[in-house]
Amino acid sequence: MAVTSGNSFKNKEKIQNITISCAIKREVYMNKIKLRKSGTFYNVYDDDCYILYFFFHYQIKNQKIGFPKSALNKVINKLEEHKVDYEIIGDREEKKQFKKLNRYLKYVRLGKEKYN
Repeated sequence: MAVTSGNSFKNKEKIQNITISCAIKREVYMNKIKLRKSGTFYNVYDDDCYILYFFFHYQIKNQKIGFPKSALNKVINKLEEHKVDYEIIGDREEKKQFKKLNRYLKYVRLGKEKYN
C-alpha cells in the first residue's frame, strides 16, 4: 500500500489550478474573430462566420466566409464599432481587444439566430 505525502496532494492541486487557468485563457483567446489572409481575400471560419453574416449578409459556404482585401477596413470598422475582439492573420498582423466589453459571443448568437 503506497503512502502519499502532503507534497503529492499540493502538486495535484497546483496542476488542477494550472489546467483551469489554461482553459480560461483558451476561452478568452477563442472569443475573438480571426481574419485569415488567403491571396487577395480574407477568410473567417466556424462561429466567426455568423458575426460577418449578421453585419454584412455575406454568404456562408462550408462554415467559411471570404471577402476581398478591399473590404477589410469596412469589416474592421464594424467590428470596432460593435466592440468585437478580432485578430488579423497574414500580411497585416493586428489585434484588437475590448477585454470585458467584448461582445463576440453576443454577435455569434445573434448571427446564428438570423441565419436560421
